[in-house]
Amino acid sequence: MPADWSAGQPVPSPCISVCRMDPATGWCEGCLRSIDEIIAWSRQDEAGKLQVWARLPGRWQQQQEALFGPLPPSPGAS
Repeated sequence: MPADWSAGQPVPSPCISVCRMDPATGWCEGCLRSIDEIIAWSRQDEAGKLQVWARLPGRWQQQQEALFGPLPPSPGAS
């Protein structure tokens, strides 16, 4: 989620206007959503949008590891 988002506000779209679908993952290269998630976004309730947002960090990590290899552990991670 964006750092400035707070509960009670509409859930913002993760779109960053880089709209290219990666054929290997099936995710948009900009927002990391699937085409089905993009299509459904405007009809989804807030809980559904939050579920999409919750999947994005894992996808980002997968994308980075595919490009650069395994990422080092986060500081403080055990």
